[in-house]
Amino acid sequence: MVHCVPPDAHGIDEALCTLLLNCSDISQMTANFILNGSPYQEPLLRLCAEICEACAKACSGIEDFEECVAACYTCADACRSLGSQLWSNVSGEAAAPAPGLHPIRL
Repeated sequence: MVHCVPPDAHGIDEALCTLLLNCSDISQMTANFILNGSPYQEPLLRLCAEICEACAKACSGIEDFEECVAACYTCADACRSLGSQLWSNVSGEAAAPAPGLHPIRL
């Protein structure tokens, strides 16, 4: 992650650096699960939203991190939006990929 710099640079500690990496990792993993139509999207969407929001809150107020904060809030909102579509599906069927996307079958 671009903003993950050595400890004490810009007031960033190891815990924040770990959170930034976790946010990046869960965002990519969630996108991959959505793209392949995984039935496990729902719990990942919830977790991704939670981690991204935590990351945005932790980074707000740090100089030059405005873009990171905005990206984290955007990702959290997108996860909640897509998740709300899935959470309303109580039929027990596997969740469909996002509109316009097609699952990858291996």
